[in-house]
Amino acid sequence: MCKVQMLRALVKQRLTAAAEEIFGLFERTIAEYEEELCRSKEENERQRKLLDAVFNPQLRLHRADVQQLSVIKEEIPPEQQEEWRPSLDQEDPEPPHIKEEQEDVRTSQEGEQLQGFTFTLVPVKSEDDDDEEKPQSSQLPQRQTEQMETDDGEDRGAPEPARNSDPDEHSQPDTDDKTEDSSESETDDSDNVFKDTREPQSGDVTNIKPLSCSVCKKCFSRRQSLRRHLRTHTGEKPFSCSVCDKSFGRKSHLQYHITTHTGVKPFRCSVCSKSFSQKSSLQLHMRTHTGEKPFSCSVCDKSFGRKSHLQYHITTHTGVKPLRCSVCSKSFSQKSSLQLHMRTHTGVKPFRCSVCSKSFSQKSYLQLHMRTHTGEKPFSCSVCDKSFAQKSNLQYHIRTHTGVKPFRCSVCSKSFIIKGNLQNHMITHTGEKPFSCSVCDKSFSHKSTLQTHMRSHTGEKPFSCSVCDKSFSQKTALQKHMRSHTGEKPCSCSVCDKSFSQKSALQTHMRSHTGEKPFSCSVCDKSFAQKSNLQYHIRTHTGVKPFRCSVCSKGFSQKSYLQTHMRTHTGVKPFRCSVCSKSFSQKSSLQLHMRTHTGEKPFSCSVCDKSFAQKSNLQYHIRTHTGVKPFRCSVCSKSFIIKGNLQNHMITHTGEKPFSCSVCDKSFSHKSALQTHMRSHTGEKPFSCSVCQQSFIKKSSLEDHMTTHTSSSVCS
Repeated sequence: MCKVQMLRALVKQRLTAAAEEIFGLFERTIAEYEEELCRSKEENERQRKLLDAVFNPQLRLHRADVQQLSVIKEEIPPEQQEEWRPSLDQEDPEPPHIKEEQEDVRTSQEGEQLQGFTFTLVPVKSEDDDDEEKPQSSQLPQRQTEQMETDDGEDRGAPEPARNSDPDEHSQPDTDDKTEDSSESETDDSDNVFKDTREPQSGDVTNIKPLSCSVCKKCFSRRQSLRRHLRTHTGEKPFSCSVCDKSFGRKSHLQYHITTHTGVKPFRCSVCSKSFSQKSSLQLHMRTHTGEKPFSCSVCDKSFGRKSHLQYHITTHTGVKPLRCSVCSKSFSQKSSLQLHMRTHTGVKPFRCSVCSKSFSQKSYLQLHMRTHTGEKPFSCSVCDKSFAQKSNLQYHIRTHTGVKPFRCSVCSKSFIIKGNLQNHMITHTGEKPFSCSVCDKSFSHKSTLQTHMRSHTGEKPFSCSVCDKSFSQKTALQKHMRSHTGEKPCSCSVCDKSFSQKSALQTHMRSHTGEKPFSCSVCDKSFAQKSNLQYHIRTHTGVKPFRCSVCSKGFSQKSYLQTHMRTHTGVKPFRCSVCSKSFSQKSSLQLHMRTHTGEKPFSCSVCDKSFAQKSNLQYHIRTHTGVKPFRCSVCSKSFIIKGNLQNHMITHTGEKPFSCSVCDKSFSHKSALQTHMRSHTGEKPFSCSVCQQSFIKKSSLEDHMTTHTSSSVCS
């Protein structure tokens, strides 16, 4: 029992000591709490006095006046003193008016304590007004300003909703940058400048948030902030632009919008002199000079100059796209992206070029388009100094130097520099042609191809040459045409150094070196180096001649043949010889004629080594060795080496004389006969004897005459 009693006494002693220690610690904690509470009350009282001074501006008095005012105050009844005493809990019945001869000067005991401060008369907005303007931060102590921003329950910087309402204003500042536009400190009613209509507040001004949203339960310390927040639920936009009737939920958003009409940009960058309509926009812009990127991604450590850019970047990690198109169900991570997408359904293009009146769905597209008028190319390659109008084009160009092709086809592993090229390539595997013509139901794999095709129905040719006013349906066709004026031939053959104005022409030319003829006729298996030549050849089998002369109704299988034929009616001979000034209707005829001056005969017979100036003449000559006469008369079965000879022969059966003299109306079966006949009217004798200088109309007459000289020399 003795041991039990000793144990009990020991336990009791230990418990007593522990209890005393706990109570001592508890008393110290309470004392610290009381001390902290006292300091907090003193701080709150100090801030309350500061707010009194700011919201109820008073005249700064000298010490000599205080005693006199104190005497006057003693004469004022206590109830009047209580009515007049400035407080956050009451509203001033009228703005204070200071007069030179005012005898009834009212003050308070707190005025003596605040004489060490100098206050500025600060406009304070009433809760009954719907704007969200506040005192400038430079007119309040820093700590107090920060606390007021916290009390609002939302950021007071440049408005994020304003950017969403106009998705193309990408330069609008983010809400998280804690910057204020200078216009935020202005009020629209000078009569209410000094009224303070805040709700009664007591105790801790900075921490209590008694007002909560009935929809989302978000809390606010000011009724004004709650009222402004409720508009996000009701969709109310009470502030309308007097110019374009666009509405906004906040007055600051309207003020920012007004600058788009007035063009006022009072904030100028000290580095590059660029101007901005908002101070916050300037502050964001300055980061492009300083390189500051305060917002970092917690996943990949990538940094951004704006918080909104970081938020958008985070969606690339999370894959979250909460905004869905109500028409096509496509999802987007940003509201502005959805708004821009909706224009593809509505067809709205609000941004119009002031030069050519072309419209665009996005402001950025208009800005890029304007560079086509100004010629501005601000992005230059550091390797070859080539300039580009768009940054993306420069990035693509850089890959031509680095050889990087980051976009790979999952089917054939072919790589591409541009993602769009990969997407176009994938259609070659799927065969998909989702774009159909509403006129002829022809389908196309690309929208741009359909748009170009539609011009074949409408006849539209929007691309005009600035030199000769010729119009084209495609921009590439205009670019190729311009080379005919500039003489530019950027595509050179690596074998013979011959240059071409078009890449396709070079590719076709290369086949003359390789001998490649990839286009084969399905009827006779004849092959061609060009697809167009195959198409022309097919018409020799089908007999189709789609191009008809409007004068004589003659048909042709090729458009170029018709154009050449039309010159026989118009008499146009645009190709002139630089040696003898003789003109020709075809360029090929001029090239053949030039060989009469140069004596060039590039085509040689492999049998007898005889040379010819024209390839066709060599082909005809070869038949004299082979005896082949492929052209047979269907009437008398007579055969000919040359097709022209057969055509001339057929006239002997038909009696047709299609060539008439314009002077005497005499007709001829051959054009050459008409040309010879015309010399009888003009007196032209182009064939001269080299011996006696006598001239003749016909070459045959000269040949007959030459025999008179040769025969006389033989006789002698």
